[in-house]
Amino acid sequence: TNGYRERFLDCTAPAGPASAYLRVSDGCSHACAFCSIPRMRGFYRSEPLDRLLDQARVLAARGVKEIILIGQETTSYGVDIYGRRRIVELCSRLSDNDGLEWIRILYAHAPTISPRLVRELARVPKLVPYLDYPIEHASDRILRRMNRRVTAARMKDTIAAFRDVLPDACVRSTVLVGFPGETNEDFEKLFEFVREVRFERLGVFVYSPQEGTAGAVLDGQVEEGIALDRLDRLMNLQRAICREKHRSLVKRVLPVLVERSARGISWGRSAWDAPEIDGKVRIAGGVTPGQIVNVCVTRAHAYHVEAVVVAERNDLRERKLCGCSGRSALSRP
Repeated sequence: TNGYRERFLDCTAPAGPASAYLRVSDGCSHACAFCSIPRMRGFYRSEPLDRLLDQARVLAARGVKEIILIGQETTSYGVDIYGRRRIVELCSRLSDNDGLEWIRILYAHAPTISPRLVRELARVPKLVPYLDYPIEHASDRILRRMNRRVTAARMKDTIAAFRDVLPDACVRSTVLVGFPGETNEDFEKLFEFVREVRFERLGVFVYSPQEGTAGAVLDGQVEEGIALDRLDRLMNLQRAICREKHRSLVKRVLPVLVERSARGISWGRSAWDAPEIDGKVRIAGGVTPGQIVNVCVTRAHAYHVEAVVVAERNDLRERKLCGCSGRSALSRP
């Protein structure tokens, strides 16, 4: 019993008012050339399904409204202990919990997630329209050097499949610049991929060799200055994309999970925003943290939006006050 209790507590962690992380797996059985997780955490290990559902029920009873599924590769959940992926089943059964309102998945492994799987996930009722899909690069040559068994075309198809089901979805990604052997031509392929796909959220990092990884001994190390220039170019492009995406939300209604409130201003997260890594919604007026409220976006910035609370979706007076068109955004179709 004590061992089970310790294990239970190890699998959950708070993520803010009314939000909690639920670790569905640990370790990784892949061998990406830039990553030391398999050496540090061991092979992929899933948590039993019933245990995760029990933990989710306890969290919901404590007032948690959003559960964030985490692991080094969440979308392969179940392959080691059940012989097949059960991530869609897990999310569907979590959706049956009346106390939960949002389910969010972090860290989908691009080489092993298919267009078919993301379509199935996108149809889970309480899954937020958010896909965390780290591509790492978009040059097939660099992807091979990274030991990422996927092509740029396949990743583009997967992203398109998710957006086909959820047109207002947020696709978040991360990329590495300066990986050994990355040429100007390789970088331009990555740049054009980002320009075409237009991620709602993107993190860009300069490659740093990790001891014990294949990438650390590859030839063709890229000069730091060149890598930093590439990072700047991508971030400038992404900043413009984010600003345009946010402008499309102005006068639209979206649900926001409020995290803090002080001096007549509240801050929260929309369905497009995971804790710690994404943007915020600034709400005029005090709102009790831990609530999910409907807001109308009034102003857009590159990394956050401003909004006012709309009491009800059909509240015409509130719509008039904020100029809201009444169109909903970032919610289930």
